Parts: sequence; C-alpha cells; structure tokens
Amino acid sequence: MNHKKDTNVELTSGNICPVTGLSVFEKPEWTYSTIDGDYRVTAKVIGGNILHTKNSGYATALVIENAVILKKRVANEALAGDYPYVHILDYSDLKGATIDARKDFINSLKNSEQRLKGMIFYGTSWTFNVSISMGNRLHLMPFKVRIVKDYSEAVNLALEILDASKTKRDVSPVSNATLKPLANPGNPLSKIITRDDWSMKTENYSARFEVINGDILHAVSAGVFDETLIEPIDKLREKVITSEIMPHVSYYFIIGIGGVEKASWKARRLYIESLKEWYNKYPFQMIILYGASRMLSAASNLARSFLSFDVRLANTLEDALELIAGEKTNGKKAKPLPARKGTTAEPAGPEQVQQYVDKLLRFMGGIPWDSEGLNPNRERGLSHPLSPVFDALELIKTDMDELLQERKGAEKELRESEDRYRAIFDNTGTATAIIEDDLTIFMANAKFEELSGYSEEELEGRIRWTDFVVEEDLNRMMDYHNKRRGNGKQPPKKYEFHFVDRQGNIKDIFSTVDMIPGTKKSVASLMDITDRKQAEEKIKQSLREKGNLLAEIHHRVKNNMQIISSLLSLQSRHITDKKALSLVKNCDDRIRSMALVHEKLYLSKDLSRVDFSDYLKSMAIRLFQTYEVDSRVVTFLSSVKDALFTIETAIPLGLIINELLSNALRYAFPGGRKGEIAIALRKNKKTEETTLTFADDGIGFPEGIDYQNPESFGLQLVNMLTEQLGGTMEFDGSRGTSFRITFKEQIYKGRR
Repeated sequence: MNHKKDTNVELTSGNICPVTGLSVFEKPEWTYSTIDGDYRVTAKVIGGNILHTKNSGYATALVIENAVILKKRVANEALAGDYPYVHILDYSDLKGATIDARKDFINSLKNSEQRLKGMIFYGTSWTFNVSISMGNRLHLMPFKVRIVKDYSEAVNLALEILDASKTKRDVSPVSNATLKPLANPGNPLSKIITRDDWSMKTENYSARFEVINGDILHAVSAGVFDETLIEPIDKLREKVITSEIMPHVSYYFIIGIGGVEKASWKARRLYIESLKEWYNKYPFQMIILYGASRMLSAASNLARSFLSFDVRLANTLEDALELIAGEKTNGKKAKPLPARKGTTAEPAGPEQVQQYVDKLLRFMGGIPWDSEGLNPNRERGLSHPLSPVFDALELIKTDMDELLQERKGAEKELRESEDRYRAIFDNTGTATAIIEDDLTIFMANAKFEELSGYSEEELEGRIRWTDFVVEEDLNRMMDYHNKRRGNGKQPPKKYEFHFVDRQGNIKDIFSTVDMIPGTKKSVASLMDITDRKQAEEKIKQSLREKGNLLAEIHHRVKNNMQIISSLLSLQSRHITDKKALSLVKNCDDRIRSMALVHEKLYLSKDLSRVDFSDYLKSMAIRLFQTYEVDSRVVTFLSSVKDALFTIETAIPLGLIINELLSNALRYAFPGGRKGEIAIALRKNKKTEETTLTFADDGIGFPEGIDYQNPESFGLQLVNMLTEQLGGTMEFDGSRGTSFRITFKEQIYKGRR
C-alpha cells in the first residue's frame, strides 16, 4: 500500500541529525497512540526549526484530531517562539486513513499557523502523492507541500525552505540529559553523554556541550557570537571537563560552528586567547572546527599559524569523527581532508603565476577600502587557487570596517559624554573651575565667568587660579594646592578666602575643592558669601549694641535701687521706733537683693542668666555684715550646682533666700549661739525641676506659727513668691528650721 522509502540514512533515536549535524530533541510526552495501539505518532525537533513526526497504523478522524493537538503542543513548547518552521512527516509505516480523517487533515492544513512555511512528506503511497499534487495545483494549502523519497532529502529541503524564507534559526530548544546512541554513516555506533546544565542560551546565541565515546568533547554553537560570551562559555566548558566523565588530557575537541551567523574580531581574538589558556590547563590532541562559513574558515586559517596546538577544519561532524578515527588508528596521523570541491592545486608556470598576481592585485583594487562593505560584484567561485587568500582579504576588510564602526561609536559616545559633562558642569548652580597642576584654569563654567568678570576664552588655559586670590590668603592657598597633590596630610576640602575680580572688587568666598581621580587636576566650587558675611557682621554689630544697651540698663537699674537703698538708710537714722526701723531695714534688704541680681547680670558675659553660686556668696556676705553675725560663730554652707537662672526666676528666688537667710540671722541664734546655715540648689534634668533647700540648726520657729498662713510679712512674701514661681513649699521644724521649695524656671512670655 505504501512505498518503502529508498534511503541510506534514517533518523534514529540519537540526539544528532546524521545528515546535518543539527541537534535532535525529543520528550516521552511527545508521543500519542490509541488504546489498542493501532495508531501511533512520535514527534521530534531538529535544530530548533524543523518538526519531524513519524506516523504508523490506521488513521481515523479522532486520531487526526489528537495528532494535530500533539503537533501544536510540540510547536509551542520547542519551536523557537514566533520563528518559522517546517514540518516533515514520515508516512513509511502508515497503513491508511478513513475519508473523514483525510477531510479533517486537509482542513487542519488550511488552518495552519502562519509560521509554518512548508510541509514535506516521505514514505507516502502513490494515491497520497496524487492528492498532494492536485492540492498544490488548486492552491488549497497556504504553503507548498512537497513529497520526497527519504529523510535525507526531506531535511535538506527543509533547510532550503527555511533559508529561502530568511529564517533566523533558533539554536537551543530544551534537551533531555540522556545517554543515547549516535548513528554515523560508515562508523560503529557511538555513545553520547549530554546534560541539561551543559548548555546555555541568550537572546541571540546558544551553545551546547556533549561527550562522545568518553574522549571527545563536542560543542555546537549558533547565533551571534560576541565578547560577552567568552566567560560563560569557558565556565560551561570547565563544568564538562571536570565532570569526571572524560579525561583532562589526551582528548579531542570538536566545535560545530555552522550555525554561527556572525563573530566580531574582538570576540574571535578573545576566544583564541581563551583556547590558549584552556590548552595550557587541559591539553588536547587536536581541535577540529566543522561547518565554518568562508569568513570563519579564513579567520581559522589565519590564526592557526600562531597557535601551539593542532587545528583542523572539517565540513561535517562525520568528517571530524573520521579525522579522529584516522588519528587513533595505529597511532598514525590522520590524512588532511580533501580540498573543497572543485579546488585545484596544480603547480603553476611563470605565466600562470603572473596571472595570479594580476588577479590578486585586481581583487585588492576592487575592495572598497574607502567605504564600508565588500565588492558585491566579485566572483565567488571556490575553484580558484587564490580563493582562500581572497577570503582572508575580505575578512581583513570586514574586520577593519568593524573596527572603524567601533571607533565612530566610541567617538560619538565620547562626544555625548563630553556634552553631558559640560551640561552638568555649566549647571551646577555655583561658580566652578577645573585647575591644572601648574595652577592654570583648565575649564570654567558660566557662573565662574560671572564671578570673575572674565570670559571663557580669557580664562581657560590663560589665567592662573592664584591671580584671583588676595595677597594675605595667597600663601595659604598655595600650601593647600601643593598638599592636595602630595601624599602627606591633606588640606581641608572646605574653607573661606578672599577673591578679587576683574574690577578689583574683593569678595568673600566659601570654597569646596577636591582632586579629580586619576589626574593632577582639581575641581573647585566657589560660592560668593559676601552678602551673607555683611549681613552676619550687621547682626553681630547689632547684638553688640543691644548687649551694651542691656548691660547699661541693668547697671542703671542697680544704681537706682542703690539710691533707693541709700535714701532708706538715711531716713532710718531719724527713726526712733524700733518696729518701724525694723520694717525699713527689711525693705532695704529686699531692695539690695534685687539690685544684686542686676549687678550680677551687668558684670556677666551672659546678660540673660544669673549664676546663683556667685550670687548666694555675695548675698550671704552682705547679710552677715548687715546683721553683724560672726561667720565663725554661725557657719554658712552653700551647695549650688548648675544654677543659672533667667531674671524672671532669679529675682523672686533671690527675694525668697533673702527673707529666709535674714530671718535666720536675726532670730535663730540668740545670745551668740553657735550654729550652721545651709543652702542647696539641685536641678533634676529629667523633670526640669529645681529644689531649693534652706536649713539651720537654730532654736526653730515658735510654736503655733502656721508657715502657710503666717502673720509676718516675711513669710507671707515667701509664700507669695513660691506661688509666683509655680512651686511648692515644705516645712520641717523637728531640728531647727528647714524649708524645701520645688519649682520650675520661669520663661519670659513677653508683653501682650
């Protein structure tokens, strides 16, 4: 019913196509069969753009439906995204199909996805061939359907269809890490080991490694090869060689580069260097490249003269394996592969040599050295003896074009970088200049022009930086400049100096200077702070004037209070009533207490706060003298720490202490009794409360006196002033007299 295909090459279960050397990928789930096993279809992917299905048994409508589903599934999983592909169908073992199955199959072809560029059958019956021929004639299918005699013809035709459609071949569908036999025509079955982690894929490139027969490292590359791929390929190769599957020495290295579309000169150079390092680390017997294009062949021939290891070229993987087999046979060297088809290498006579020279000169003259690209009209025949030389010259021209393109790109990037740098430099917001080692201004921005009064043309390369520094700052600036370029102690990066502009105006400048890494140049950013300095000086002058005025006020208040005190003292001389005289004297003490606060403020550097440690000492001396108490009989102890108070707190607090101390000196130690008076001030930083403790060990208060509701004016004043401070007062009369007053410092609230 079906023709038995006439073929010498069959697609086996191996993972390399025996015709093209392309990878063959398969998965267990890429198979469909009916329950009774009467129909079976198995799918494989060749090289990333060819789908191969083998059909066997009898096809029904249901079978066709499931086969179409399987085909779509494999295409979506493994066929290169949106890239076109070709479908090869092996019908060698197909027994037949129902009418409905045939109709459904034709409909599936009409509705095929656009990226399916062709369908190729082999092993078909004559009736099927007639049906396909009629379909092509009537244009029933959106693409050409071809019939060939065997697998070899089918896969070659598929590649022609893909090349005609300018398909960019995908290079790395997912492979299974399995141990499978590889069939090679004329050779015994080989064993291939590959793993999933022995492959890599980028957007434009892929590579896969495998081990053949335990001592052959085989790599297949495809896509655009650039310098960024060198390191990952080296790491991948290292992973294979250190896997303990193959020896580290005395092995062979085969590289398939038929799928490499482009390799830059830089990538080739770096790859050769990596191979040299690899050979020194893991020496191999020889390296064989197969499937190389004319340009890559020329590049390989140019490089092999400079390499310390044996480099061979082969057309296919099978040729490469034959080279190795010949090398191994009885330890004999393998014979070189025959020259490319049609290539002659017969000895040439003098006339022939001259013709070759003329031909070479014409060829070199025909290369467009002054523009990009090659001569599209040059004859590409491979039979000419100088063909390898022509290829090498075109490779050199291509590399030169690539170098010039890189140079143009680098120059463009440099210009753009300079433009960006200049834009940033000109828009820093401050006057900025770059200074050479010899103090010359290398570059200055618009703000620096504005600050100095000079134009860019006048500044750059003409004026020295120190020309703008006033004489009294010059030595300091030179010292900074030299230290900045030395290895010793570095000068400050930020400092102030005086700048003189074109008109001779002297400006106050705040400068930030630092070195530009890798150069002897420094960059200086200058901020004109003349207005700020003048404003600061005005504020300082104003504060000095106000301080002087405030000091004068305290001085005059103190003087006025002393006048009042003097008047009271004069008046007291004419008072004979002891009670009245006591009242006048108490009043004089209070006035002196307040005057003492103003005196301390007047004499202090800080006109806002009174140091109570000094204040208490002065008050105690005055009161001891006033009440004629011998300090050797009644001892005065003062313990004051961190007691600085504003005038709002100092005056009422001073009056409180004045009342308590005066009262103790008059009444606590009658008849020359010895004793002790102690005053302490402590501030709690957490609560910001201050505690005044006043204690004497005298005779104590008379019984029946209520300190919170006293009849005497002195205690009434103490209560009133404590309340004014927002404080609380505690009294203890168990041992002499003790007062404990806790308060917070008063803050000036201002007038309303």
